[in-house]
Amino acid sequence: MTTPRVEVDLDKIRLNTRCLVDRLKPRGISVTAVTKAVCGRPTIAQAMLDGGAVGLAEARISNVQRLRRAGLTCPI
Repeated sequence: MTTPRVEVDLDKIRLNTRCLVDRLKPRGISVTAVTKAVCGRPTIAQAMLDGGAVGLAEARISNVQRLRRAGLTCPI
């Protein structure tokens, strides 16, 4: 039996974020991406930012610190 794992397609994260941003922008709504479910994983957060999110939302200070250590300077 193999160990369970989750594979994340960063291109799809980026594309889905871009799709949301493009649909909401005409209504004056900006997107803040939530990283709590991915434990503040910097690569996923960066993909959401690349897709047009204006900032990140995170509930855990340790995850915010992880994002900052990775060099993300956006509003969190």
